Amino acid sequence: MILYPKTSVRDLGVLVDPQLSWESHVSKITIQARQMSSWILNVFKTRAKEPMILLFNSLVRSRCEYCCELWDRNNVKTISAIEQIQRRFTSKIEGAGNLNYWERLKLLNISSLQRRREKQRIIHVWKIKNEVVRNDVGLTFEVNPRTSKSRAVIKPMPKTIRGKLLSIYEESFSIRSAKLWNRVPSNIRDEHNLNTFKFKLAKWLFSFPDEPPVHGYHPTKNSITDHWTANDRFV
Repeated sequence: MILYPKTSVRDLGVLVDPQLSWESHVSKITIQARQMSSWILNVFKTRAKEPMILLFNSLVRSRCEYCCELWDRNNVKTISAIEQIQRRFTSKIEGAGNLNYWERLKLLNISSLQRRREKQRIIHVWKIKNEVVRNDVGLTFEVNPRTSKSRAVIKPMPKTIRGKLLSIYEESFSIRSAKLWNRVPSNIRDEHNLNTFKFKLAKWLFSFPDEPPVHGYHPTKNSITDHWTANDRFV
């Protein structure tokens, strides 16, 4: 039997390529999301806020977030491609079409898809720390003996890593998610009830501007790791 090389393979619904760029998977989910968005707009006559958001969250957003802890990348190309799905759909909602995308997020009281993916990463770290899920990525935590506050350990980068491998290292779950986790205030990180943790986390995240990079808008850094507040010295 002859085995032929493939540009990507599917594992549990996620397309993986040899370079671990995840471009094939992002392309697949954006195509599927656009198709489902078009189907909703063609089948349902209503453009009212509540049913439109419900349909989008149930049938479109779920496709854009499946297993995002694995494939999510913090680069403008990936963020903009996925964000365009929600940007186009929300422009069809009554009373929101005359606003730009960032203004629509505020009006509709919803988060960008970029912000939601970062939120998912943080929640997964909480589940690892509290032993709700297996720690398959070898994430470790340390307690500051002076402040008694726990933080995720960011493993030092091997000196031999260069070029493409450096990007893969920085975007890996154990590195990027650890940085996101450490950005969360300690009083939220130390919460032991999952529902309470999610509530406090969501409230904290909404305190930051949410202006994801999208085509046609001036470049922005919208990750919570790029925001700084006066209280960060105490996190």
